[in-house]
Amino acid sequence: MENILITCPGNMYTGGPTLAHQLCNVLNLNGIDSKMYYIGKSEKPVHDNYLSFSNPYLTFDEKTEAKTVVILETQTYLVDKIKADKKYIWWMIVDNFFMGQASNVDRFLKKLKIKEFDLYNVMKKTRNKTAALVQRKDVYHLVQSEYARLFLIDNGVPENKIYHLADYIEDQVVEASDAALREEKKFRVLYNPKKGFKFSKKIIDKMTDVEFVPLIGLNKGQVIDLLKTSSVYIDFGNHPGMDRFPREAVLCGCCVLTGKRGAAKNKVDVPISDKYKFDEIDESQIYRIIEMINYIGNNYEIVKHDYDQYREIVKSQKTQFIEDALTIFG
Repeated sequence: MENILITCPGNMYTGGPTLAHQLCNVLNLNGIDSKMYYIGKSEKPVHDNYLSFSNPYLTFDEKTEAKTVVILETQTYLVDKIKADKKYIWWMIVDNFFMGQASNVDRFLKKLKIKEFDLYNVMKKTRNKTAALVQRKDVYHLVQSEYARLFLIDNGVPENKIYHLADYIEDQVVEASDAALREEKKFRVLYNPKKGFKFSKKIIDKMTDVEFVPLIGLNKGQVIDLLKTSSVYIDFGNHPGMDRFPREAVLCGCCVLTGKRGAAKNKVDVPISDKYKFDEIDESQIYRIIEMINYIGNNYEIVKHDYDQYREIVKSQKTQFIEDALTIFG
């Protein structure tokens, strides 16, 4: 019988699998026998970017049992397919749980009579099915965000079955934070075009004298270079978990502006002043955002200190992750 198995899609490199590999690595480094358990058919289950972890692994065709299994929220169908004494579902990105239930997202939303994905609307429409899974007596839960914790509470999961296990930003970004704050900043606004672009475009169209740069089609180094030399990062649209871009941005000295959807609504996942969060439903907020962007551009050296606490929280997340992992599994 295996000690701990951590499920993961084979040969896939995204945020969720990265965090799963980080957990396996931390546990093994601290003497807690753990293995990756790759799901799906792949001749090469370990992605090249994870080879450095040297995590031991099994593949799903190798049937086995475990004392403990950690199942990603996108793979909840495995709850009854893996034999284990204790089972955890790891809620990294809550929205992905629902997306994982639908082979076609547009049809899924149409069936629920919803035009745009919104967690709480979807949750209301699928409450019975969701509750049947999350309230199971044989299942415990790990949460990457306060947003995920509140989701589980709303679905009737008792507090004593929920454990905090978030992720962290890579050492090289954290270690470069102090130097990044001393970099000369250009009055430039960065944004993620994959999130909330319809709303962001209204701001971009009205601020023709300011440079806006989408963070897309770039490697990690290029993204960090832009973050280190820019003064503002905006992130509207849904925040399905404690997102990485805002944390990387604040470490690199950007002043972060967000909406109030998803995880951005609470002060735990995005701990910034309410004056830097805007209600995207209200069109009049566009002019307030424009005013704030201009204010930051003209007063960056003052405003950057409003984000000092956020930076320190992000810097401490790796230590917290290790402590939480060893408390839960040690």
